[in-house]
Amino acid sequence: MLTITDWHAAPPKLEADQRADCPLCRLPAFAPQALDASSAATPDIARGLRAMRDSLALHHAASSAAEQAASACAALAATLRTGPAPHLLFASRLGTTSAMQHLVARMLADPAACVDAYNRAVAKHQVFGLAPLAADSTRKRYELPLWRVPPLDSTGTPMPRQRVYAHTLPSIDPAHLAPRA
Repeated sequence: MLTITDWHAAPPKLEADQRADCPLCRLPAFAPQALDASSAATPDIARGLRAMRDSLALHHAASSAAEQAASACAALAATLRTGPAPHLLFASRLGTTSAMQHLVARMLADPAACVDAYNRAVAKHQVFGLAPLAADSTRKRYELPLWRVPPLDSTGTPMPRQRVYAHTLPSIDPAHLAPRA
């Protein structure tokens, strides 16, 4: 008989914060929870689950849960191929790059065109389930394809990501910007 079993590697608090739309780049790295591999469908699946847990544990000193998960996945993928290790580039760190600053300047120069281009792409690729951006040309209010990823609050609590609008973009620290989709 085959049954479905879930293994939650992350602690419940981290999972709750992520469900509250706090991005993994602002959540702390974690010690992966214990794994009961006895319920795995096959010995190979049990080995794979143990390898995932071990890789997460090896990367517990990462700066965030996102970096930990990405580094763990990259390390596991490296065991399957030859060649140089991949260079990981995190979307949450793009905001201060000159390339992102150039894109942001173009978005601000013509937010209506930016929203139109994004929404045409979303309509063309509906299978991915992306939502179109909001636009109100009468009020000159344009949602941009960016997230504001706020830092932790004064108590160290992660904050939910926020939509970015053209009129609020100039007041947002570029280090807190990340691309959507």
